[in-house]
Amino acid sequence: MTDTVAFEVYRKSPEHVAGLREISVLWRREPGGFWTFDQVIEALQRPAVKLFFMCAPGENRWQAAVLVDVGPYSADLLYVYVRPELRRSGIGRIAMGNLFTWLANNPGDQPGSAPKEELLLEVRLSNKPAIAMYESLGMSRVCVRKVIMQMAKMVLSLSARSNHETVASARWQDDYRSGLAADQFHWRHDPDNRSHGGGQRSLA
Repeated sequence: MTDTVAFEVYRKSPEHVAGLREISVLWRREPGGFWTFDQVIEALQRPAVKLFFMCAPGENRWQAAVLVDVGPYSADLLYVYVRPELRRSGIGRIAMGNLFTWLANNPGDQPGSAPKEELLLEVRLSNKPAIAMYESLGMSRVCVRKVIMQMAKMVLSLSARSNHETVASARWQDDYRSGLAADQFHWRHDPDNRSHGGGQRSLA
């Protein structure tokens, strides 16, 4: 049986709020965790921060979520999450393909901004499946850096609250001391490159 999966932009509707709240509980259980529901809501107060999700039509159970910080000329991927039972189904690749398409066709909300041609993200070196997916989408490695440095930078860019900076530093301090590093990946829009497979798709 095949279900059509839609790629949608988060709105402040009761249905979208409920979907975000439910899936945020799941990603908080992941190793290292990610922001709480309240922290994501706070980040979304900035017009540059966009949240996308994938969901079957008529359902409110999010299958995947993508959080991105959209600048005037490029964007930073903050987080991608796929429900555990749907991993290796292709849903993550489809979500990223749709994100590439959105970035290449939307100027964003900042004055003077244009459709985005570049996307930067970081992924732990130990996350081999994610690295393989990004490479298969045509993304290229830029560099390897200590996780704590990028995490602190990311939180600073999203919130002026000092307590968030402290939480981020404490959360990743052990990884930094143990020498854990992250790959930084780069995507540049190429109208002739179809490898990212953007657009809505069907999953078997």
